[in-house]
Amino acid sequence: MLLLKIKSLPFIMLSPKVFAELCLQNQARQHQCRTIVLSGGVMRNQLLRRLLKENLSEFHALSAHKLPMGDGGLSLGQAVIAMHRTS
Repeated sequence: MLLLKIKSLPFIMLSPKVFAELCLQNQARQHQCRTIVLSGGVMRNQLLRRLLKENLSEFHALSAHKLPMGDGGLSLGQAVIAMHRTS
């Protein structure tokens, strides 16, 4: 298990930079967004979340602290959006 973690470390360190550049920054600029929300089960990985935030320093990157990062938090967000759309 430890060997697997050591082998995956370069990918974990490279993937936030690539993901931030190719996906988030391009989309945020295209839609003129200054705030990016990092959510979903993968954001439970503290190293990945920290590296993503570092690579998104020009944006206001938000992540959950009081709510679950996974499906529970996403469901709550969907409910809030639905509530605002129907009112």
